[in-house]
Amino acid sequence: MRLPNLTLTLGCIALIVANVTQYFFTRNGTVPESIADPVSGFLFGIAIGTLLLSIVLRKHRSRCAS
Repeated sequence: MRLPNLTLTLGCIALIVANVTQYFFTRNGTVPESIADPVSGFLFGIAIGTLLLSIVLRKHRSRCAS
């Protein structure tokens, strides 16, 4: 994972998936809250972690370039 742009793109896609999943879980009453909350929390965690990794990779790349 040395491509910060790819990591940023994957983080944004993961954030979109997490938001859409949470939207459908809240609109659809068939999924119990005990399942919907951990799943959406896990997806948001993956998205936030990927976006933070992108920031770290960008910072590391700018330090190595100078």
